Amino acid sequence: MFSGDNNFKGRLVANTKPTLFKPLESALPEATRAARKEELEKQLDNFADTTVEFSYNVTNSSYGRGFETHRRLYQALFDQLILRFEEERDEAQTTLLLRFVDKYGDLVDEDTVFGEVDVTSLIGDQRVRSMSENEKKLAFKSKRLEVLEEFEAAARQEKTFEDRVAELRKNTGLDQFAALLNNQPQLHFSLALRFRGDLVGPDQTTIKATWETGIVNLNSLRDVSGRSCGPVAAAESRRATECLRSLPVFVQENREALRSAQRLAISVEYTDTEDYSLSLPDDGVELMLEGSHKWTFSGAYGRLLSVDEQGNSTSRVDVKASYESPVDDIMRNKRFLATFTITKKFGDLSVPFGVVFANKPEFLGDVDGKLTALIGLKFDISE
Repeated sequence: MFSGDNNFKGRLVANTKPTLFKPLESALPEATRAARKEELEKQLDNFADTTVEFSYNVTNSSYGRGFETHRRLYQALFDQLILRFEEERDEAQTTLLLRFVDKYGDLVDEDTVFGEVDVTSLIGDQRVRSMSENEKKLAFKSKRLEVLEEFEAAARQEKTFEDRVAELRKNTGLDQFAALLNNQPQLHFSLALRFRGDLVGPDQTTIKATWETGIVNLNSLRDVSGRSCGPVAAAESRRATECLRSLPVFVQENREALRSAQRLAISVEYTDTEDYSLSLPDDGVELMLEGSHKWTFSGAYGRLLSVDEQGNSTSRVDVKASYESPVDDIMRNKRFLATFTITKKFGDLSVPFGVVFANKPEFLGDVDGKLTALIGLKFDISE
């Protein structure tokens, strides 16, 4: 594999077990077909069926799931969250200190020394009268130690930094940032050049474009929050503050869509297959096939069902459809195929159950049962 940058990639794929071209195999004399097929396939090397693939992913603030593109925005939002935590922590500490000062006065201060506090108010008038000076000092130290321990115990009951930040991330919706990023639209282009030897088949060129997105994502957030959650928010704390203020409202309004992980994908593919001709005089084979051109349109939608607060789900539904249209070909070769699948979890076992529809019986493929000539059932408990 080779890559010029994170968006562009290329790779070379060699089929190490190439097989004889099916139409060529069918053209061989039936009496010697099996033997000749084995003999001809022994002539194929590891590069008799090789594909060179190139792909490009559009990556910017509106497309792609790369975190680096959105790192500054997340950092700005997290910084604002930490500021909020520090403000709350300082306020809580001040409130706690004032409460103890109001109750115990200067005794809360570790620097307070004997003589600066009215011992009578601490241990009672009756006891003070019968105490020596040293006993008063010991009583002062004991009481101050008791107060300081009580203060520290109260301070320890305050939530830890990690717990409070985790709580703030949830309350502000920042804990859903990764889900929103993962739902960002993706625009993907690919080019595949398939080179095959004469015995394997004609060369092919395939161009494909795919658009995929989650229903709720960072783009959706920007649509409702305006520029406050845009890339410039990373450089302006005021906008980052506004974004952090609007984020929990947005997450709450779209919590169901986030939990269900709804996704939509659409793709368009064009395949060009070159003319093919091969002559095997010893087998009486003279095979000539005209090249073909084909468009394929596909769509898919999927989501989780019955998702709990922790994001766990026991079932999933997926709907897929594809339409294959050969260029300048007769209508009977146009193919439409649709599947509806529900996957149910039983403990660690996932069982998919699906319904398949095809516009021609021969396009149904492998199914586990047929409802009609055009509708089949599929299920699999092997997973």
